[in-house]
Amino acid sequence: MSRYSNNNELNNTEYDNDRDLSSDGIVLILCLSFCQFSYYSLNRCFKKIKESYRLNKKIKKINGSDLENLINECSICLEEYKINEKIMILDCDHIYHKECINLWLNENHNCPICRENI
Repeated sequence: MSRYSNNNELNNTEYDNDRDLSSDGIVLILCLSFCQFSYYSLNRCFKKIKESYRLNKKIKKINGSDLENLINECSICLEEYKINEKIMILDCDHIYHKECINLWLNENHNCPICRENI
């Protein structure tokens, strides 16, 4: 009888070891999946911050002398520029209201006039 109980204990120990290995494998897979998701999320966040920083450098307020040199209206909203409004100058040198171009760039990645990639 003691031989049977020892054999049974041996089988239980092997079963426990197999169960520990499978649970360790599952934990490892979950950790790797979380790391991949975290890397993707952080990378996407840094790209947005970088784009925002790059675009924010080209924002300025309109003063009186600028009104003479600018086109009279924003090509997106078709409203005239006013003194102290914030405008954004794109790489292609086209000018828009800051709010208008930010809304545009959320949907598109090009200039509304010349279609240059931004």
